[in-house]
Amino acid sequence: MKKVKYLKIITKLVVLSMLLVGCNQNSAKPGMGNEPKGMNGSKPNGMSEMSKSSITVSEGKDYPVTVTDKLGNSITFENKPEKIAAVSGTFLGLLYDLGGESICTTDYSGGAPVPVAKIKDLPVVGAVYNPDLESIIGLSPNLVMAQFGLQNRLAKSLKESKIPTLTLHMRTYTDVLDHIKAFGRILNTNEKATEIVTKMEQDKKNITDKLPDEGKKVVI
Repeated sequence: MKKVKYLKIITKLVVLSMLLVGCNQNSAKPGMGNEPKGMNGSKPNGMSEMSKSSITVSEGKDYPVTVTDKLGNSITFENKPEKIAAVSGTFLGLLYDLGGESICTTDYSGGAPVPVAKIKDLPVVGAVYNPDLESIIGLSPNLVMAQFGLQNRLAKSLKESKIPTLTLHMRTYTDVLDHIKAFGRILNTNEKATEIVTKMEQDKKNITDKLPDEGKKVVI
């Protein structure tokens, strides 16, 4: 029941944001730098374009899996990462919904819904806006999931310490779908990812089907 409620909350909030910013998105001009870029400024080779701004992942159903994050950093997983450190509550819900677990958490307040019962006994590695680098390294993770913007400095330090780190960013409905698919690839739970995406798309359709045919102008 909690998982269904979590998905409904995400779907409703993101559909609302789509309605409010739709006009601006439709007026965006092509060739304005929206395409994902690799470390050398080009699109990552061999990558499927799952998002124009946040994450890309190699196609297929098994390993190896190559993921490129918001900052253009790429990681290739030869097998399933067993020690994942999700240091932002934004990704904890998706991680657990797709069969993964975190080896730590941060002292967050509010924000995205998280699986409280499953993470209550995890070690806390500091505040979400300032996680403790040494505490994270001490846990020897083979993947850290960090929040773009808020934790960019942490991600850079982890990379310098040879800790595989993905800097992730979910802002739009498409971002959410792309991250679900990417997490499914990383964890090798593609069928579960497809199930969740299908449910969210149906929930979105149920909402949009109830909207009037004539659009309304909104001023905030």
